[in-house]
Amino acid sequence: MTVTASDARAESRDGRGFTFRAGPSEGVAPGDMVVITASDTVRLLGQVVDVIEPVGDDPLTGFGVVIGTLDEQGAVRRGDRPPFRGAVLELAV
Repeated sequence: MTVTASDARAESRDGRGFTFRAGPSEGVAPGDMVVITASDTVRLLGQVVDVIEPVGDDPLTGFGVVIGTLDEQGAVRRGDRPPFRGAVLELAV
């Protein structure tokens, strides 16, 4: 199964940690900060903890921690961390 950068997805059952799947060329590495877009109004900041290297055509997978939600100005709100599924994951810039 090939997963492209535009298909990078994350999910969290508890809002504290997350797992993700991304294309092998996505460039996601442990320590990277990522923005997770859970819906039109919910964006979260996370940090990748570990990445499992893909075998063959498998996607890159890994897990990380959710730091908090991002408000409209980009400030982090640490107390607000909702669960999410099928969210878009991108490297933070």
